[in-house]
Amino acid sequence: MSNPFAYPAPPQHVPDEEIEGFLADLASEVHKRKLSVMAIFLLELHKPVASFFYSGALLSLPLLTPLFGAKNLHRVTAILRKREHIERLIQAIESREAPISPPRENRDSAL
Repeated sequence: MSNPFAYPAPPQHVPDEEIEGFLADLASEVHKRKLSVMAIFLLELHKPVASFFYSGALLSLPLLTPLFGAKNLHRVTAILRKREHIERLIQAIESREAPISPPRENRDSAL
């Protein structure tokens, strides 16, 4: 019988393929909910302090594991561990946005 109050295991190494899949899932959810601009803004804003969020996530693992599950928390801590992962998430969100084409000028009105 396992101890329900035991401290969860420290984050294991998460493979890059799993991180890329998780980033793609996050980016598609953000795009589906039309929160791309806000998400990019907040990610860019918090990129310099991501290491503090990583440390906070590690400290709060015992409290957050029952709510979100160990696998999801390990993925999030793997993303917060490196700044490149946050940059890849920003790029994945930006790639899902439709490019905005410049307005066409009416050539007939110039004549």
